[in-house]
Amino acid sequence: MTETPDIKKQQQYEVISDSIQIKLYLKRILDNRTLLSAAISGDDSIFNSVIISIDNEKSQILVDQLHPEHGHNKLLDKGKLIIFAGLEGIDLSFQCLLTDVDEKSGIPFYTLSFPQHIKYYQRRSSYRVQVIRSLSIPIILTCESDEILEGELDNISTGGMCVRFSTTFPNFVENGLLIPRCELELPDEGMILFSTEVRHVVHSKKGGLGYLGLRNENVNALDQRSINRFVTSLERELRRRTPI
Repeated sequence: MTETPDIKKQQQYEVISDSIQIKLYLKRILDNRTLLSAAISGDDSIFNSVIISIDNEKSQILVDQLHPEHGHNKLLDKGKLIIFAGLEGIDLSFQCLLTDVDEKSGIPFYTLSFPQHIKYYQRRSSYRVQVIRSLSIPIILTCESDEILEGELDNISTGGMCVRFSTTFPNFVENGLLIPRCELELPDEGMILFSTEVRHVVHSKKGGLGYLGLRNENVNALDQRSINRFVTSLERELRRRTPI
């Protein structure tokens, strides 16, 4: 469950202000049907909702009724929502202004402006770029016990990555675990071998996906340049595919 605003204030975060990256994250929230936790100034309650749709041309999102329902009058009064969303092992927060209110069958929904920026809560110093699904980049992790974990690259930065798994992890996989061998084959860059440290574990639920957040260790200079080039090219491709 997404943490409350008071806890968020104690964490480090990066600020994403690029409009295309903001659209990408809003779309991921919509596509994953992520439950939103929202705060309203002057009220200690946390309200839940979901994004119904996104209008990129008008830079607006449509948000469903707030629960508990007393959030409706609070939102009309204050005209602003502070939104928190947990997305595949990362946490996002952003503020949206209320621009319109409508209802269907007596149930209200709200039109909000796009946020000017998104706070991206993480324990890493470099921004991660979402991997295009069609690339399907395999990752092979060989643990000290010789157990092999096979997954796919979900997102990547110059200093780490998130790997997606369709199977559950062994019990020994936890934060701080050093994995001595990571095999990563990037398009047009070839095979890269390095060690990695587990920084975040999201276990699969009911047959769903699990995720490992990893920090790269012992990457040589040539391989680091290969990673840097791939991250840059991936971000460029995402920009090209995202309508402005």
